[in-house]
Amino acid sequence: DYIGCLKEIYNSGLESTDFMNATEKVREKINSWVESRTNGAIKNFCPANSIDPSSLLVLVNAVNFKGMWRTQFNPKDTHRAVFWTGKGRSIYVEMMTREGNFNIANITNPSVKVLKLPYENEELSFFYFTWQITKKLTYKTLQEWTSSENMREIRIKLCLPKFSVEDTYSMKPILMGMGVNDMFMPGKANLSFISQKSNLFVSDFKFKGCIKISEDGVHAAAASRTEIVRGSNAEVNFNNPFIGILRHNFTGIILLIIRICVPE
Repeated sequence: DYIGCLKEIYNSGLESTDFMNATEKVREKINSWVESRTNGAIKNFCPANSIDPSSLLVLVNAVNFKGMWRTQFNPKDTHRAVFWTGKGRSIYVEMMTREGNFNIANITNPSVKVLKLPYENEELSFFYFTWQITKKLTYKTLQEWTSSENMREIRIKLCLPKFSVEDTYSMKPILMGMGVNDMFMPGKANLSFISQKSNLFVSDFKFKGCIKISEDGVHAAAASRTEIVRGSNAEVNFNNPFIGILRHNFTGIILLIIRICVPE
């Protein structure tokens, strides 16, 4: 059944509630669930008056990620440095610094620099992309630029800004813009796999994401590769807007995409 499928496959659940007569209790319960599932990182997910009493179904999804680098940055090496936000403007940010062997791809057409940082569990990696490739980044180019044919392990001095991002979105207009329309429309939505009631439709879909990048990590031996390019400690400095992608290594599934223009 649907509830069993939710729990087995998505580790999620479905709960009946009374939006009309217990709106505030529903809001508090959602907030409590989100705060619990994100270990307190996301609070007040649904602010006051954000739940429509006439709602029939509300989907809630919360993501909180704070990973541990396979090899840590030393906080003593973090310093204030200039970050160029674009159009000649600059700000000072906390810049992490470390010398070592890193997986780098230098793509020439278009000009793209890609950095791969693995997490300690080996299942996840965070990729940094120079910001100029915003319009060129597709699933196909992502696979190409991060392939073993393009990535090389080289010794560099790496400079990365610390940042913490938290934002809330209504996924309804985003999904409708992608062509997912019927499930939001009364009379057209077919959610019979959830309930036999013909008037069921999705009235709202909220998403809140939180990701923090800092020095935290665990010391570990560097990953062995068949080819390591040795050379001078060239500096790779991400002191301009960039794109970050969190990806599952074994499946290639992209878990999160962010664009950082002003690190905070």
